[in-house]
Amino acid sequence: MFLVFSALSVSKQWAVLMAGSRGYNNYRHQADIFHIYDIIKTRGFPKENIITLAYNDVVRHKDNPYPGKIFATADHKNVYPGRENIDYTGQDANAENFFRVLLGDTHNGRALQSTAEDDVFVYYDDHGAPGLLCVPHNNGPEIYADNIASVISQMKKEKKFRNLFFVIEACYSGSVALNITEPNVFIITAASDQQPSYSAQWDSRLHTFRSNEFTQNFLKYILEHPDGRLIDSANAAAERTVHSHVLSFGDMKLAKLPLSTFLLNAEPEEVNNEDSGDSENSVENGASTHVAALEYLQRRLKETTSKEEANAIKGQIEHEVQRRARSDKIFDGITRRIVPNGLPVGTKFVNYIDYDCYRTAIEGFRTYCGEIDENELAKMNIFTHLCERTDKKTILEDIKKECPVIQWDQEELYF
Repeated sequence: MFLVFSALSVSKQWAVLMAGSRGYNNYRHQADIFHIYDIIKTRGFPKENIITLAYNDVVRHKDNPYPGKIFATADHKNVYPGRENIDYTGQDANAENFFRVLLGDTHNGRALQSTAEDDVFVYYDDHGAPGLLCVPHNNGPEIYADNIASVISQMKKEKKFRNLFFVIEACYSGSVALNITEPNVFIITAASDQQPSYSAQWDSRLHTFRSNEFTQNFLKYILEHPDGRLIDSANAAAERTVHSHVLSFGDMKLAKLPLSTFLLNAEPEEVNNEDSGDSENSVENGASTHVAALEYLQRRLKETTSKEEANAIKGQIEHEVQRRARSDKIFDGITRRIVPNGLPVGTKFVNYIDYDCYRTAIEGFRTYCGEIDENELAKMNIFTHLCERTDKKTILEDIKKECPVIQWDQEELYF
């Protein structure tokens, strides 16, 4: 009798959705995650099987012209799931809780309760750098690739999934996927290990980017082809995404699985990302996430009709340009303390990252120099090279010398 019951057991679907940023200029990350929540919930995904991590600040942000609402598409459908459906908000949207959720650890809140018979979908959306994914400013250490790989290995060992589908919207996301080698895991990344991803869909009513280039293309496919395969979604997104190389990693046996294995069945929907005069969706409309914050400010300046607001935005732009110049000088100073002539222009990314050293350098920079933002993320590759040339103690001491005091306050990064 027991054997018959086991044979007839039905797998369940679980989802973990994380937006790793804060600030209205980063609206798109939370909008993407809430859009995905709306899609799978509409398909009948049990809400008790969806775990969401998001700072949850943009919905009531002073710059949001639609308080209480979040739009991810041109038709301005509200996709905000409600505070009660976001499990980890504010400072709880951090790396520790992301890992606890994946491991089924309910010490700090809801977590996966999946089994070896279940299929798990994970979507991460935010900034990244070689070997890491970000968490919101002031929320502690970043999510490092070696830790992600270890957590997924532990999930496999503890029989937390039958199949795992992991989609990563972030710069250099390929570098994170390269570390994950467990069987029964399929990964799609928005970019390779050596390039940024791009924002998309500037909305002149919201005055911010509504989505990201890869995510809008990935979601377009899964909505229009709910019966498609995982590999088809990757290929379709790759074909439509022009600013970065969408890549697939992991167990290619899973590539032929239908999307419904993870996202449930649905009727096809026609998606038109260009059906509103309030949005711009040409391939030139996006911005590299390395410069998205400045692009955000410049576009807001162009659109405002208020002289007072224009002056305030000009001040923000000038301040951020100066901060970035100061940051660039600090990185150059740290580098030249170890490599007197500096790293050659066009230095390639390293093939292997010493994560113990790399983590020490990044978290040391955050502690002694200031919070890390998109400008600093573009320079994390410097630390991977310095870790090849010297030890973490030397790098940390050089960071302290270049930053005897904190160089900028975290509040300076919020637009």
